[in-house]
Amino acid sequence: MMLQAPWRVEHVDLAQPIPPISVHMGEGGVYVILWSNEIPVGITSFMAAQLPILSETFSAMIPSIVALGVGSRILPDSFPGTLRLHRSLPQPSATGSLEHLLSAPLSEAFARACSEIETTSSPATISVVVCTRDRGEMLKRCLDSLARIAKDIHEIIVVDNAPSSPETAEITRGREKVRYVAEPRPGLSVARNTGMRATSGSIIAFTDDDAVVHPRWARRIGAAFSHPDVLCVTGLVLPLELRTSSQLSFEMELGGFGRGVQSHRFRDQVFRPMIPFGSPVWHVGAGANMAVRRSALQIVGGFDERLGAGASGCSEDSEFWYRILAAGYDCRYDPSIVVHHEHRHTEAQLENQMRAYMKGHVSALLVQWVRHGHAGNLRRLFLTLPRHYVVAILAALRPSCWNRWRLLAPQLTGYICGLEALRWFWKIDPSSRPWPSGDRT
Repeated sequence: MMLQAPWRVEHVDLAQPIPPISVHMGEGGVYVILWSNEIPVGITSFMAAQLPILSETFSAMIPSIVALGVGSRILPDSFPGTLRLHRSLPQPSATGSLEHLLSAPLSEAFARACSEIETTSSPATISVVVCTRDRGEMLKRCLDSLARIAKDIHEIIVVDNAPSSPETAEITRGREKVRYVAEPRPGLSVARNTGMRATSGSIIAFTDDDAVVHPRWARRIGAAFSHPDVLCVTGLVLPLELRTSSQLSFEMELGGFGRGVQSHRFRDQVFRPMIPFGSPVWHVGAGANMAVRRSALQIVGGFDERLGAGASGCSEDSEFWYRILAAGYDCRYDPSIVVHHEHRHTEAQLENQMRAYMKGHVSALLVQWVRHGHAGNLRRLFLTLPRHYVVAILAALRPSCWNRWRLLAPQLTGYICGLEALRWFWKIDPSSRPWPSGDRT
């Protein structure tokens, strides 16, 4: 399926009258995000052929849409984090009306759980690192969103990665709390490590230059580190827009960066059982919305500079989470920490992205096996992924499914290119070793 017409991203506040959902002329559908107390609690989508939907009908659908988001907020211990190999999720069995769902005492419990996010005292100082390369307009928009929450942020480090012009330096000049750092060596992991060394906060948060942060982003990051065993926090990445076929394909067919509205705390108990299969740590979150405790650098080190954009392609973030979980510490996913991301616009950009992602994933599996000796990484590399692609190729050979090759071919190419990382056998990148205490140079 290739979605052509643009979709509208619509935000619905449950505290306001529920609107009907309708499609505008030329739109292919509507992507709906449900909010309560400025927290996303449900996401759904409707194709144009399913619309319009009356307000009463949509209201009746909402309880089942928000069940996981609300339930995991009220009863976090009843919705433990898991690392699944498959994309399917258990379907909620919510019953009752929207009025019942939002009535006391459930509404009171949810409001209390939401308020705890805001009131949890956090002595953390938050440094923000934004790595960029020749994307001035996007960077301006990102920094403007950070400027609106400057009171919650200690400092903003903009790492200019192998720039071709002085544009980034000019954009950062004169901005409150923003500091410019040039990094001539290309690569996202290199830039992130350079950015971390330039920070002084107890929490180091990352977002991308093509993202826009929510007004409560930094405040909720600080609160999410309330437990000392949590070394890394990730949040929800929502699509900023779905105007092009590549943006729609990335979000709707490939799953996008979002990890849903259910909060998770990933612990050793959910990591260890998955080791024989290659722990799917990519479910922890996305690097576009991530924060780490500074002490993590002394425990697990920085980002592996052989991974990530500008090097192997990606997975520098998931490999970092793998080290944290393997060391017995926790990662937390909190969907109340929100950024809006502008996905790639063109088919060529999406194909390059898919090629890079699979190359990076294969590289990360090899890095993880070398470092930890977990054979599940090799099982995924040489058994699970080839088996998956054999099935996908056979399916794509059917005349009615030839369109699948547009995303399958770059992934296959990326898989083959990723095997180049076999040359890293028995080598560990120095940046991914624990950093000496006080190392900021």
